[in-house]
Amino acid sequence: MQNKVDTYTHEKQLVIKYGDHRLIRPEREEAKGSFKYILEDMDDIRKSFIRLGFHLAEMKRMRYYEDFGYQTLEDFAAVNLGMDKSNVYRYIRVYENFAAPVERSFDGTLCFVPSKFVLGDRWKDYSYSQLAEMCNMSPDERMVCKPDMTVKQLRELKKALTHSMHAVDMKNIAQRISEGATAAELKDEFKSMSEATGSTEKLVAMPPQKGKKDRSKEFSYEYCAGLHGAARAAYVKSRKSVGNAEIVIYDFEGRMVDFLFDPPAFNTMLEVLYSGNGRYVFRLQCDWDSFQCRLNPSLDQPDTLASNP
Repeated sequence: MQNKVDTYTHEKQLVIKYGDHRLIRPEREEAKGSFKYILEDMDDIRKSFIRLGFHLAEMKRMRYYEDFGYQTLEDFAAVNLGMDKSNVYRYIRVYENFAAPVERSFDGTLCFVPSKFVLGDRWKDYSYSQLAEMCNMSPDERMVCKPDMTVKQLRELKKALTHSMHAVDMKNIAQRISEGATAAELKDEFKSMSEATGSTEKLVAMPPQKGKKDRSKEFSYEYCAGLHGAARAAYVKSRKSVGNAEIVIYDFEGRMVDFLFDPPAFNTMLEVLYSGNGRYVFRLQCDWDSFQCRLNPSLDQPDTLASNP
């Protein structure tokens, strides 16, 4: 049986139950290090669930489980961690969706790497159980969740928001759920209202009230900063542009920065998603490869040199 593992535990002290699948290559020391980190995280799982998610994802990505004789991460985790498949991937999903993003300094280098180990600021007041329940929510649906909601309330909220289209409806539903209503009760209330008014509109598909702006597709800087990986990409892709931007940058001596060209091709290819508090977020109107080809057309030309003697 594995004794308590901490920073001072040597890899040779780890109790590993090997599987039957053997590799020709030698066992990697990094594999044992990965296993050690996972055991450390599990010792204080309430505080370290983001770290655990990262280390499980790393073990899967690097296929360290193969070094211990297993063909899948799930098989390794079941024998050596006492963790079933659903739990393994639940920790990984929580990490991927709610870890703090990597921050970069102005020169492009990493100034710190919180995405591996800590929650994003937007989610710091939520427990692991709450975040696990929120994993399969859309970014818009997560915006109306509250830290004081129970897991049961979050589950009811997901049911009630199944067909939601507008932020105003989501907030109203979230408020009712917080007050103790269930998705079934809201459905019954809507049915009664529909019968009384003769309306066939869906409760959660109502258009924004007259005079009120629909903000369901607006970009939130703070919310986006709390997303990670595929969740962040999906959020940015779905946001509504608030306009196009022309950017001209000069250096301290008044010279135009060369990479903007003349005329600046860069200018016609940006959409503004957010501006405020000295922060600006832009989105290209094409993918990165197309963008590079438009700035440097030679990148899109076939290589004719190889065919010439």
